[in-house]
Amino acid sequence: LDSMWSGGLKSSGAMFGVVAKEDINITAFDFHTTLMGEEGFQYMEVYEKDGSHIGSEQDESSWRIVARNIPVECKGRGEATRISLPSKIQMKQGEVKSIYLTLKGVDALRYTAVVQKMGTVFSENKDLQILVGSGNSYR
Repeated sequence: LDSMWSGGLKSSGAMFGVVAKEDINITAFDFHTTLMGEEGFQYMEVYEKDGSHIGSEQDESSWRIVARNIPVECKGRGEATRISLPSKIQMKQGEVKSIYLTLKGVDALRYTAVVQKMGTVFSENKDLQILVGSGNSYR
């Protein structure tokens, strides 16, 4: 499921919500970064929490680690960089989770400012909704 690839803003991480429209397993994420080549070898961490991330952006205790130190070979501007998760994120129909993707210590994850209110549906298909989120610095 695609979101937006404009990427006019950058941070080390992004938080966003997902709503399962069916039982689903999330096994990978694509993200956008300007890094590539030698500087494109980075490490990513992935966190999850039940419910909305709104109000929990700075509360580390509300997040569960999904994966630490995932090696990433960033593909550069306009190209999808994929990370595969070592363990899937399981969701039941109707469940809401928040996801935090973060590059460790480098402000190079690209995201786009939108007019929709944080927490509203940005993109969806028959399985999943992606909710408007926010850019956030590494932990």
